[in-house]
Amino acid sequence: MATFQRDFNLDTIIEHVRRCGNGAVSLLFESWVLPGEMGAHNGLRIAIRNRYLNLYVGGQSVAKISTSANGVRLKLHRKYYEGWKKGSAEAKSCGQQMVSLSDTDLRDPECSRRANVWVQTAAGYCGSEKLFVEDLIASNPNVIDMEIALPADDRLIGPDGKKAAPRMDLALVDTHNAPIAVNFWEAKMAENPDLRARDEIDVAAGRGAKVAFQLGKYETWLGLAGREDEVREAFGEAGSILVELAEFFGKSGPAVQVWSQLRDTSVNVNVVRRPGVVVGNYTPQIEPDSEDGNRSKSGSFGSHRKRLENLQYKVIEVQAANSSEAILPSLPEH
Repeated sequence: MATFQRDFNLDTIIEHVRRCGNGAVSLLFESWVLPGEMGAHNGLRIAIRNRYLNLYVGGQSVAKISTSANGVRLKLHRKYYEGWKKGSAEAKSCGQQMVSLSDTDLRDPECSRRANVWVQTAAGYCGSEKLFVEDLIASNPNVIDMEIALPADDRLIGPDGKKAAPRMDLALVDTHNAPIAVNFWEAKMAENPDLRARDEIDVAAGRGAKVAFQLGKYETWLGLAGREDEVREAFGEAGSILVELAEFFGKSGPAVQVWSQLRDTSVNVNVVRRPGVVVGNYTPQIEPDSEDGNRSKSGSFGSHRKRLENLQYKVIEVQAANSSEAILPSLPEH
């Protein structure tokens, strides 16, 4: 049974950057924007995984960076590598082809020249829900992780008889109370059908909005023996790695302070099992200053919110990017 872990070999990537100077990897990290800061159309977010890093733009995964005895390796979709725009014939025909770049490849000046193309191309594939997640990260410096895949567990079986492997949208560090806590959030656009149903929510009977079943899986997974300790240890390690990366690449800000606090107190961190739901009631845009980015869809979520609140879930509606509503509150323990 897989363990929830966060780990990464920093020594190898630091050695690579020092040796290569302004290579592709250095340029990508120069584009790294910390949580709580605007990412714009080419700012990257970094998520720590188990022995690799995931790079995101506009909530969309761009590339994975891993290390080995052979140095640094970067893997990305071929359509990003080639610069094929969404909807192009080339992008449609390439399927799920991936490009893997070795340490030697990444030292090639051509890779350095094309690194920005990879990011800009991936930005063109962002959907509204991923852009909404990006907007939330820009408003919350206490984000520790995004698009969090929880390992499948044979103690959690879905209706299809298969092991469930839930995926959470955001993890935040709540430093407002003692001990500090990890909060999880599910982010959806107001028009997402998973938020809606004609029937009242009855999880036991399998009726109502699908999001309620998602949330229930998260809670159940976190309640399985040993899983909460894994999350606590993994995010403590993630905080430590992010602090070291930020220091090496000259990044600073409130996010680094939060990560440092998590690193230093991880054994005492509380893990809040019940996630919150944050609903985007506007049109997110890849360009933050776009006029369309503040078009509210007020009323499109409506009564569906009450059904979730009746199950004691914290529900937040965000009507515009970069608004005070996008600053996520502490989640209550149950």
